[in-house]
Amino acid sequence: MSNHIGKNIVAIRKQKNISQKELAKTIGITAQGLLKIEKGLVDPKTETLEKIMQALDVSANDLYTEEETSNFHIQLPFARNLKRLRNEEKLTLDELALKIGISVSQLSGLEDGSQRPSPQLLEKLAYSLSVSSDELMENDLITKSIQDVEMEQFLQHSQAVMQSAIEMKNQGEHINVEQYNPETNKYYNKIITSDEQAKNILLKEFNHFSFNNLLELYNYYSAKQIMRKYNPPTK
Repeated sequence: MSNHIGKNIVAIRKQKNISQKELAKTIGITAQGLLKIEKGLVDPKTETLEKIMQALDVSANDLYTEEETSNFHIQLPFARNLKRLRNEEKLTLDELALKIGISVSQLSGLEDGSQRPSPQLLEKLAYSLSVSSDELMENDLITKSIQDVEMEQFLQHSQAVMQSAIEMKNQGEHINVEQYNPETNKYYNKIITSDEQAKNILLKEFNHFSFNNLLELYNYYSAKQIMRKYNPPTK
């Protein structure tokens, strides 16, 4: 291994105002041991690298060049968990690949760490192996980024739905709908305003989402409202 990773550790550590002694203590090695890693004199253990990434809050790509990253990926916990769980379920590569609808080469890439799963593929893998996605990603430093991607996709979709609802509201067109009243056993005409039509778009769409998705969206909206309260627009 070149000393490229060592130089990156030094640069990131200094950028975050973390001393060599502090980082060494956090990851459970001596300052002398960390010095050797930073100077490229020794190859750190996988567990040590994972602790460094966690302590500095960085990814493997931040520490490695492209060619070095591919070698390190083999050791990522997700890849190890996937292979272990597949073996526990007594499934061959071919059987699991067929079960989740991907190629054997793609599944091999996931198991050797050269590929990362999309949020959708992660859910399929977890379901096929009878575990939760959290269990499959246990101790994996990429978990947070996967969750962030999933939430970003959700928010983008939600914003598109909201835009559709806003356009409906701005059209200002009311519609007449015939509805049945069970109490009188008669039909009657009800006027649905553009506001109600817009609200129905949101209610219908959000009915497909989980409680956690809706809670995240509510928290996002609440945070924006609080920011507006304490940072009112300038006149």
